[in-house]
Amino acid sequence: MRPEVRRTACLSCLAYGLVAIGAARADTLLVVNRGGDNAMIFRDALAARGEGPKPVATFATGTGSHDAATSPDGRLGVVTVYGNQAPNNKLVVVDLAGAELKRTIDLGEYRRPHGVVWFADNRHVLVTAEMNEKIIKVDTTEGKVVRAWSTGQKASHMLVMSPDEKRAYTANVADHSVSVIDLTSDGKEPLKIIKTAPGCEGIAITPDGKQVWTADRAAGKVSVIDTEKLEVVASLDAPGVPIRVAITSDGGHAFVPRANAGKVSVFRVADRKLVKEIDTRPPPGVGKALPSEGPMANQDAPMGIAPSPTGKVMYVCNLLSGTVAHIDVETLEVVAHTRAGEIPDGVAAASEKS
Repeated sequence: MRPEVRRTACLSCLAYGLVAIGAARADTLLVVNRGGDNAMIFRDALAARGEGPKPVATFATGTGSHDAATSPDGRLGVVTVYGNQAPNNKLVVVDLAGAELKRTIDLGEYRRPHGVVWFADNRHVLVTAEMNEKIIKVDTTEGKVVRAWSTGQKASHMLVMSPDEKRAYTANVADHSVSVIDLTSDGKEPLKIIKTAPGCEGIAITPDGKQVWTADRAAGKVSVIDTEKLEVVASLDAPGVPIRVAITSDGGHAFVPRANAGKVSVFRVADRKLVKEIDTRPPPGVGKALPSEGPMANQDAPMGIAPSPTGKVMYVCNLLSGTVAHIDVETLEVVAHTRAGEIPDGVAAASEKS
């Protein structure tokens, strides 16, 4: 059955006004609302100041949608449908330009898909199948799984791929490790398993492919892996449940959302020094009211994160307020908040000629 698509007006002028960060390009955001089992498409996110754009489409995804990725050409998006108490096994493919659903892919035996990255051909994606301890290559045009590789570890949650598309690296939450997978191999076993720290969940790779950074949520650490040595070369402090990592397109900085701290830590990649902690809370009246009591009193919970393809903005999902914070990469300041849905988790950005 085709999920219902709801369209809303796309506002050309926002209440706070528009100040172009990069006038030649505009960002389209794909935001996955885990609490609502739906996803939203937003236009002109890059130019927003103050309160961000309104959704141009909202569509049902299925139970337990979690993560998202946009194709290199900016035309397509994929949402992974992970499940809640019961595991799910679906991918939802979205036409970003048309703001509509293209197809839902049933992954059959492969359950709890979460992490997803696109191949350069704009057709295939690489996806974790957490319950199977595998990663799979999926043809989004034909709607089928075409290859599978073993991670050899439990709870392979998220993944990245090397720039030459010959290797994948998975963050394995339960086994506190990263699996290194040779994508040219028969897939029976990983090339290597690298121990990191408890709760290895978030993962990112530098644009040159030389470093992999992981967010080790239970340890309150960030691990840095040298991809030539295939070993951890640094462990950085990031208390308060570091849960994701994203690296800027120039490879200069790593952004680490710390969900229980209400902050995003920014590290300089070259020397691995902490340069700033960013509070991602929206101003009063934007999004849901934050807790007034308890351990999360008056703070948000940043989680999902994605860079703009332009390299100018980092987008961060705030779980408690139901917003997406726009961080200017140059100034390291929050410049806008987009109202999303219930518990926004996954986010991905595509850039197109304006």
